[in-house]
Amino acid sequence: MKNNAFQKILIFTTSKEKNGTAKLRDTVEEEIPEHFKAIRSYSEFLGTLLFTRNRIKAIFALSNMHFVIALYFTRKLKIDLPVVLGMYHPNQWKIYLSDNVSKTRHKVFKQLSSLLTHDSIIHSSKEGVESTNFYCHIKTGTPTILQGPAEILPLEKKIRNDGNRVIRIVTIGRLVDFKTCTIVAMISAIEKLISEEGLNITYDIYGNGPSENAVADRIKISPVSEKFKLHPFVPKEQYLQTVIQYDLFFGMAGALILAASAGVPSLIAVQEEQREISYGFISDYDQEKNPIFGDRSRFGNETKISESIRYYHQLNYEEKVALSKKCSLSTASYSTESTKLRLIQKIDNAPRINNFNVSAFDFLKIFLEIRMSGFRGKTDEHT
Repeated sequence: MKNNAFQKILIFTTSKEKNGTAKLRDTVEEEIPEHFKAIRSYSEFLGTLLFTRNRIKAIFALSNMHFVIALYFTRKLKIDLPVVLGMYHPNQWKIYLSDNVSKTRHKVFKQLSSLLTHDSIIHSSKEGVESTNFYCHIKTGTPTILQGPAEILPLEKKIRNDGNRVIRIVTIGRLVDFKTCTIVAMISAIEKLISEEGLNITYDIYGNGPSENAVADRIKISPVSEKFKLHPFVPKEQYLQTVIQYDLFFGMAGALILAASAGVPSLIAVQEEQREISYGFISDYDQEKNPIFGDRSRFGNETKISESIRYYHQLNYEEKVALSKKCSLSTASYSTESTKLRLIQKIDNAPRINNFNVSAFDFLKIFLEIRMSGFRGKTDEHT
């Protein structure tokens, strides 16, 4: 099949939650529409393969399972395309190569890992590369680390020059278990700074999700509950004007990049972390070594939340302006312009994987085994 101007790369994940990979899929299609088409469902994926195969240049799958499905259908339909895996969480291989919830899935991915080279994978961090090497024993190909592309906002934050009368902190994002514990940790840290040091701090949380009640309940029992407010989720078009009202942002993933790019000094939350720590300001974070999605990282420098807030409180106006600019500049590697060419070249040059054997029956067994494991209380850990 010859390339032509009408061919596009399919960026494929069926995730409907506003998580990191779903946002990446939507951002790539929005920012690079001349090269990418987003695929959001299995039926759309199959229909595109069946009816517009001549308009497909390659497939960029944003999870291990979507990668396997793409390999299966392109080989089944005899469509000769490069298929590339996006590795956005270092724990992906640990989960898919485990037989904890599905022995068939373990077998399928064990076979796949023996066929892969780094030329078929795009990583988001050095830790992701090391994880792939450790679990898959890959020795060939050239590892590629790309942080983006992600949506970047203009630097519009205006630092207040009011002598630190009040420090306004904000979190914006989905309220799910692995994030809610970090919000609770922030609440606890703020309570201590208020009661023990007399700092004037407010904390606003914008979001919705299964953990809304847990956040609301924690606020209710706070001795300074008036300092905390839970708000509805912020629509995308209102994000910029909402976030720049605050002095500090606390969060992870795409919301963190958006806030920092706008110039809001931003602290990196660590998913599932119950202690009152973060990875510090994004401006001090080595983003090539570390995943930005909020994963724990052995390269991350743990910092007490209270120390970071206290540090900000002690800055003068000029120092706060400098921190704002540094946080914004630190997101430049996520911009479309900095990643677009490398992303396309990597996908264009990826090898074909033609000797991967997986059957429809394997997929059925994986589905049933995962369901049965769920009934027994055995589930995958969150990546």
